[in-house]
Amino acid sequence: MVNEPLGPRHNVEKVRRRLEPSVFKVLLDFEFCSHNYRWIDLLRIGNFASGQKGHAIGSIDLKSEPLIKGDGASWRPFWARDWSLRCPYGLFAVAGKVDIKSAIQRLGIALEIAVDIEVHVSDGAVGIGLLDSRGSYLPAAEVIVEASRDTKLVTLRADNYRSPVSLVFRNLRAHERSAILVKSAVLRQVR
Repeated sequence: MVNEPLGPRHNVEKVRRRLEPSVFKVLLDFEFCSHNYRWIDLLRIGNFASGQKGHAIGSIDLKSEPLIKGDGASWRPFWARDWSLRCPYGLFAVAGKVDIKSAIQRLGIALEIAVDIEVHVSDGAVGIGLLDSRGSYLPAAEVIVEASRDTKLVTLRADNYRSPVSLVFRNLRAHERSAILVKSAVLRQVR
């Protein structure tokens, strides 16, 4: 249990990242009093050993996988290894997709996986989600990131029974071309 105020914008993923390299199982994640308070109880179940490049063992840097640009999307000027795209026009138009099936296989057997993404959306809104082999979005495995001046850290999760095969970025503005900059994307085992 964390003994200091977490602030109104904390969630389980932010607490987990703050307490790394320990690995936790969620016992309780409960909002009450009209969403003014959040009760989070975690059970520590182990530690990741340090891996290369600051990632835990049991994780893969997805930025080493190829990003496939969607039809009508365009590359924005980019530097280093950042993925920087301008989405095509249209609601739900795909800006880019990354095949993560082989990366998941390289992780080995995992009951649950997570993808931690550091992203900046400068225009519009972008949906980031995990797709199954039929091209359907996995339940509760999509986040919406609205344009802001801040970089956001989001986490997508999936269990092994609904194994994702790709990570997708799509436009969520019908009459606007959203812009996205992905600074990092790490696939990791949860347990």
